[in-house]
Amino acid sequence: MQTIRQKSSCEKKEGFILLLTVLVTSVILAISFSIFSISLKELIMASFLKNSAQAFAAADRGVECALFWDRTPTPVNPQSGITYTIFATSSAYQAPTNLSNATCDGIQLDTSAWLVSGLTTTQGKTVFQISFADLTCVEVSVLKDSGETTVTANGFNTCNASSERKTQRTIQVRTNL
Repeated sequence: MQTIRQKSSCEKKEGFILLLTVLVTSVILAISFSIFSISLKELIMASFLKNSAQAFAAADRGVECALFWDRTPTPVNPQSGITYTIFATSSAYQAPTNLSNATCDGIQLDTSAWLVSGLTTTQGKTVFQISFADLTCVEVSVLKDSGETTVTANGFNTCNASSERKTQRTIQVRTNL
């Protein structure tokens, strides 16, 4: 009868070890799922930040492009040789005709696609778009009003309007050029 007692005492120990193993495995599995969840959130955040940086860079390039090509009549614009700004300034605005060398970041500016509006005796608004080689794009609005220029650039990380991950960043600059 002593043998039977020893056997039943061993069986109880084996059940305890199995229970302990299941418990430890459950804890390790829970920790693994937590780490996976955190990693997934970090990956999504990194992707969003990348999209945001691309959109901001596109907006910055749009602002710099507008400022680069916007010149007052006093100095001759060294890029185009014209003595006036290429953007609408008033109802007397005439679209520039010789802008074959007008580029921004290697992209030819198409003045025929520009939208000119809000023309009064002292102000004019020009809106244009640029699609860059890295598949980002920008919509730039140049408002000239009595010697003050306001450039607003809406940069997008993608030009695909139906993209779920399309991100927009806006930069606005005011100057007295």
